[in-house]
Amino acid sequence: MEYQVLIMAAGSGSRSKLNYNKIFYKIQDKTIIELATNPFLNDKDCKKIVLVIKKEDELKLRQIFNDKVSYVYGGNTRQESVKLGLNKIDSKYVLIHDGARPHIDNKFIDRIKENLVNHDCVIPVIDLTDSIKKVNDNYVVESLNRNDYKLVQTPQGFLTSQIKKAHELASNQDYNDDSMMVEQLLNKPVYCIPGDIKNQKYTNQEDF
Repeated sequence: MEYQVLIMAAGSGSRSKLNYNKIFYKIQDKTIIELATNPFLNDKDCKKIVLVIKKEDELKLRQIFNDKVSYVYGGNTRQESVKLGLNKIDSKYVLIHDGARPHIDNKFIDRIKENLVNHDCVIPVIDLTDSIKKVNDNYVVESLNRNDYKLVQTPQGFLTSQIKKAHELASNQDYNDDSMMVEQLLNKPVYCIPGDIKNQKYTNQEDF
């Protein structure tokens, strides 16, 4: 199944407490953005890779990647950045991945692709292992059944026409999860497949 991919790397990364963009943090001599991107570079089905970035990072990224990677400057929010990136996508299917999730491999991507043939929106999810509480002003309001909830990861796979339509409808709102737009704005089903606990998003200082 041929597809194109958006890799989101335009965030501020302020929670990392690093004095540089977290996508350039190195794990075993490879930057996070390299590790997040290389599986797509190695996938013959991936026909275009679009990195959504901050303008000031472009030169450094061009020194890392070859011509198969193209660049789009991000917006003020993740939602705006994804929409700008989608303008560069012209394939039937698109995967959207967080540039701060370096621990994916081609088997993971293959599972998204295999299910995307039969489902227009596919997301990887993992189980919660801790109890979950709804809290208001430091007091527990409600105890929830963790079996009813999942943690959502990326890459997420979409029928391109649907996710573009969802972003058009969401122009005056603020979503930080693309599949939520498909679910809430298009009333379309979102199909879940098993994620991987190792598919961590590097966010807080402790992660680094």
